[in-house]
Amino acid sequence: MIIEGDSGVRTDDHLRDERASPQASAVDHPDDMTVGVTSDIGAAGEIYQELGADCILSAFQTRLWIECWQARLASPRGAQALFCHLRGRDGRILLLLPLCLRIDGRLRIIEGADLGVSDYLAPVMAARFRPTIAEWRALWPRIAAALPPHDVLRLTKIPLEVGDRPNPLAWIPGAYKLELQAHGIPISAPWEECAKRVFSRNRREKLKKGQRSLSRLGAVRFRAIDDTEEMISRFEQLVAQRMRRFAALQRDDPLRDPPFLDFYRAVIARGAASGFARITLMEVDARPIAMQFGLCHAGAFHVLIPTFFEGSWEKQGPGMLLAARSMQWAAEAGLRYYDFTIGNEGYKGRLGATARDLVEVVSLGTWRGLPTVTAAHLKAWIKRQPLLLGAIRKTQAMLGRDSASEGE
Repeated sequence: MIIEGDSGVRTDDHLRDERASPQASAVDHPDDMTVGVTSDIGAAGEIYQELGADCILSAFQTRLWIECWQARLASPRGAQALFCHLRGRDGRILLLLPLCLRIDGRLRIIEGADLGVSDYLAPVMAARFRPTIAEWRALWPRIAAALPPHDVLRLTKIPLEVGDRPNPLAWIPGAYKLELQAHGIPISAPWEECAKRVFSRNRREKLKKGQRSLSRLGAVRFRAIDDTEEMISRFEQLVAQRMRRFAALQRDDPLRDPPFLDFYRAVIARGAASGFARITLMEVDARPIAMQFGLCHAGAFHVLIPTFFEGSWEKQGPGMLLAARSMQWAAEAGLRYYDFTIGNEGYKGRLGATARDLVEVVSLGTWRGLPTVTAAHLKAWIKRQPLLLGAIRKTQAMLGRDSASEGE
């Protein structure tokens, strides 16, 4: 396996088969790796320390995020944290994969450390760990075999890349593309040049018009909150407004579940001072009209919870204006990517975002999981058949209209 040594030698072609790479025979083979699993959050913390500051990871597998998740969400929900780790022949840590085991009815399900809050699943990788596809696929059965007994293994929302590296989870045999996608935009300073590249001319004009109309209502101010106490206070404002909007739309809001809310509060309390947690907002005469909570990590800003407030400013599109102004703030702060994260909402494309594919792996642990695994694979297969999917959706729409007419 290609592993960077102290000499700093790198291989640029991470897709090479080891049979075509004479260097591969001189370093660790997958059979020389040691796989382990622990549920001890303290032991996981030591592994994070060992991986060091230069490890490759997403915002949703950082130590802060995972520790808050384990304490505030996993434990109250009865989910068991699992930390799968991989060491090389020299004993040095190469990879950490945060997972969890939860019970759903009679099923034991192993999945990513998510429970509804983590938008991406990727391993935490040592900077020197660069497996090829063939090497990873030789290694994966050993990793899966080390997991505790389970009926279903479900790994979802897997991005194809993490940082500047391929995400090896996407190479697991049987991985299939999800209909759900992530969206984001490369950004840079100076913002004026970046805005011309990101936004269409028509969108730039609409944003300018909205800003001018907003200015007629009062003094407009954009703020990026970095004070911990104010961020905590603003987050409560954001949550209260989002709950009002969701109630008006008759939509379920996971933030009504106390463990969810406690989780985000813990992330803000621990992550505000370091700049990991951020809230941006737009005000008119010191009254908030739009607000969003997100994470700053590895040169990107990840938007997690956006909302806007009711008022005379609604027709100006405060959510869109805040997103555009937040992009400017992020670019001028030196960030390189503005991530709208998961979701196929149309406004993301109107702001210039491009889609990124996500994949999923659902595999069988025991016969108890067969219906669940079969249903997941069948659903994924149907979504890859556009004619069949179109016919199903047309039928669903017709049935919906029939039901509505019966109720009149």
